[in-house]
Amino acid sequence: MTNLKKGLVRNLLFFSNFLTEKIEEVLKDFNITHSEYLILRYILDFQGSTQYEIAKKLHISTQRCNQIAKLLFEKNLILKKETLKGKLIKKELTITEDGINLLNKIAKELFISFQKENIPNDDLIILNLTLQKLNSFIQTKR
Repeated sequence: MTNLKKGLVRNLLFFSNFLTEKIEEVLKDFNITHSEYLILRYILDFQGSTQYEIAKKLHISTQRCNQIAKLLFEKNLILKKETLKGKLIKKELTITEDGINLLNKIAKELFISFQKENIPNDDLIILNLTLQKLNSFIQTKR
């Protein structure tokens, strides 16, 4: 493996662990798990997605997605709407006002948490642009 690949893998793993720790630290205060947060964010961005679609996009089992959706529904963070598509009944998920408010509060706290790390704004801008490019690249490959 070349030095570039080794460095990239090492840096991705380190940054991934850093992000996960920061996110989970903030989420504890809101009584929400990382998995619940990811699914709630996805529903915000893709209103009306089915549990199957969410599971496929987030690479989790449909059973696990159903369990998490049930928890989010019980917390009044999402709504489930059954629709008939062909011969199948599909459950479309939408986010509630409570869910939107929670995500806004979490986003604010996450930003504050990252600011405490004293990462220069220019570096955050570069990181954000790089992540946007990578996400676009990944989405076109799926």
